[in-house]
Amino acid sequence: MEGSSSFLTNGTNPLEIILKGSFRSIKKYGPGKHAIFQNDTDILAGDFVSLNSSFKAEASYIHSGRIIKINNTNWIVSKFGEGPLLVNPLSTIEKEFWNQFFEVEVFRFKK
Repeated sequence: MEGSSSFLTNGTNPLEIILKGSFRSIKKYGPGKHAIFQNDTDILAGDFVSLNSSFKAEASYIHSGRIIKINNTNWIVSKFGEGPLLVNPLSTIEKEFWNQFFEVEVFRFKK
């Protein structure tokens, strides 16, 4: 899903619309806090995670995915470009997008 606005999305940010309408933010981490994220027991399988950037004072979600638990730790199921879905720890995703985001945010579906 597109994580920033463009002329193709009629100037809207589709992911932001879904997150604000159907999810609530539960946690935020700064870059490099993957060890804390990985072992945070407040995060549940099925939660949604995004790496957030800022462009022209607009929220931009440069990478996102769903949380799964592996050996009681938090892993992310996500897609890199045209490739297949991958399961990675946050540390791997941070390396790919280093210096492109200012926070990692975890969302939970509103009940």
